[in-house]
Amino acid sequence: AAAAAAAAAAAAAAVAKGCTGAAAAAEPAKVKAPMLRKLPGGLQYEERAEGPAGDIAREGQKVEIKFSIRLAGKVHNEKVVERGEIQCQLGKEEVLDGWVDGNCDIEEVLATWGQAVVGMRSGGNRRVHIPVGKGFRKRGGEAAGSSTPLLFDVQLRKLLP
Repeated sequence: AAAAAAAAAAAAAAVAKGCTGAAAAAEPAKVKAPMLRKLPGGLQYEERAEGPAGDIAREGQKVEIKFSIRLAGKVHNEKVVERGEIQCQLGKEEVLDGWVDGNCDIEEVLATWGQAVVGMRSGGNRRVHIPVGKGFRKRGGEAAGSSTPLLFDVQLRKLLP
């Protein structure tokens, strides 16, 4: 009975605002802003999915990641400018193996952006927010110049020996 009364009160409030029908029955859910965590060097990330229990990635460790680089902001509608699956050593710029599709040079930023993978477990996903000036300096291609904020979506596929 209490639940029905609450629903009726919500519907009455919606009607008072000028809503009718299905819009009167349900108020839209509020979208929470993601919790951003800071990394050394000015980058921030949001935890999108934590990996299951297991070892965590450490600085200097070899890992396999799947990633996409997107242009940030409403103007760009998060357009993907590069994506790939690579093996690398955290803290180093070199791609050890894998494939990349796009015209950016991931090796230019891999050492810095790879800091966001430290502390992740296999299967985890993070979105790294790359502010202006922390992205590509020289080899970002036409789409991802140094004045473009970026999003680096990264999934830790596995830890390598």
